[in-house]
Amino acid sequence: MSQLPGSPTVPLPKKPSAPAGSGPPANNTKLVVLALVLGLVAVVMVNVYIIGVKNSVKEGEFQFYRLRVAKDVGQVLSNDDVELVSVPESFRNSFRDVVEVDNGQPSRLGDPFTRRALQNEPLTNRMFDDLTADESRRLISPDFRGVALPVVSKLLPDPLKAEMRVDLLAPVRGPGGRQESMVVMENVRVVSVGQRTILDEKSGGRGGGNFETLTVEVRPHEAVLLEEITREVQKSGVFSVLLRSPEDRLPTFIPDGGINPELLARMGLTPPDTQTGRR
Repeated sequence: MSQLPGSPTVPLPKKPSAPAGSGPPANNTKLVVLALVLGLVAVVMVNVYIIGVKNSVKEGEFQFYRLRVAKDVGQVLSNDDVELVSVPESFRNSFRDVVEVDNGQPSRLGDPFTRRALQNEPLTNRMFDDLTADESRRLISPDFRGVALPVVSKLLPDPLKAEMRVDLLAPVRGPGGRQESMVVMENVRVVSVGQRTILDEKSGGRGGGNFETLTVEVRPHEAVLLEEITREVQKSGVFSVLLRSPEDRLPTFIPDGGINPELLARMGLTPPDTQTGRR
């Protein structure tokens, strides 16, 4: 703008200058750097995950069954008891004994358990196979004894396997000299059948089914009496058994448990001071 002669001079306002040291705050710069680092880490982790998934798909998967519920000895396997689980093929050696998938279902479907199995355990063939003699000796419960009884395998129920529960019967002379069967004990745990397993673990099939002994678990004083009862039984025959449900714990013929006192009386044996019930 032009200024008239003689008019006072009016200075024009100056543009405000930026204060010294102005610019982006230092804290904001640090946050930006931190965000970039976190973003880079996230990208790396995603890539690692993608590579892992691709490798897993490339090597294939291995499937096995896992128990949804716990199973007791004598109970049979059903489809509702298991679920199919998939793991990378590289883990196959860690699950060598698992039950195979057969047409979309377990190959041991309908088989009875010979060992207690816990919920979420991998389903293995060992849960259905009989115990070896060495395993049987190790599995005698504390404060109990294993007693081998003479039997005839062809006269016993099938399948009879270790860990099942049975009632023991013995031949005795009744009134008039007539031979009859009498219950010796109820709800007895079977430790082993014969000298070795019936199921041959190497072949996976049924091996020799003939055996002459059945080992059961009893309390010490019962073991001593059973030895004497066995000597009497062998004069006229062998023991026989009745399979018992694992859920059936109540006595039927011997209310107080232990060895049948009527049998002891017939054989002229003195019962112990205390007859304990089956556990």
